[in-house]
Amino acid sequence: RTWSYKKEGLKGIAPNFPEAKLGIIRHEQVRVRLRAPGWTSKGWSKNSPGYAWWFEANREKPRLLHGLDMIRIPQKEIGETVDPICTHVHMFSHRYAVGGRKMENPKERFTYHSAILLEWDHKQYVTVVELALLNGLSGYSGKSNWYDDKNANPSLLYETFPRRMVAPWTWSLGEIRCLDVEAKTFEEFQEYVHKYSGHEHRFVDPRFS
Repeated sequence: RTWSYKKEGLKGIAPNFPEAKLGIIRHEQVRVRLRAPGWTSKGWSKNSPGYAWWFEANREKPRLLHGLDMIRIPQKEIGETVDPICTHVHMFSHRYAVGGRKMENPKERFTYHSAILLEWDHKQYVTVVELALLNGLSGYSGKSNWYDDKNANPSLLYETFPRRMVAPWTWSLGEIRCLDVEAKTFEEFQEYVHKYSGHEHRFVDPRFS
């Protein structure tokens, strides 16, 4: 071990690549163990805990809020105006496409992803709510199935992610995502899903309720 926070770090010594001794290079590579601050167990920022986020894609300038800011910031902006009202809640499920030339294995055949669709009284958009892998989109270049520009480089979602949220996904943890999409009604959202249905696209066997 050439550097640790408890020893060199507390003395103000910055980590560096081990230097050669007597002209002999003893290290060609090093292994590093990185640890995030304790507050990261509760969210992406210290002041806004909560592993949940809301992508407001249809604003004039799209933005993404996470944690408690999902509540605090809109409350300040709304002021005396009336909150939008959710008029209908739908559940939908689908299997993931595996590619046009690949056969589904037994696990893929019986695994469905389910999410919630919210309709609003303003009818400007609908919102997809899903539970999924922590950093599953921010760590995957913002490639979301719910937007036409999924394969753009970069996608609008990825451009909007705060940089502190871009990190490798974690299989053992989850996050709650709320995504405002282009469709304005349940029927329009169904049309979008059917447009990308089939193993060569995104969704397989979509079901709505």
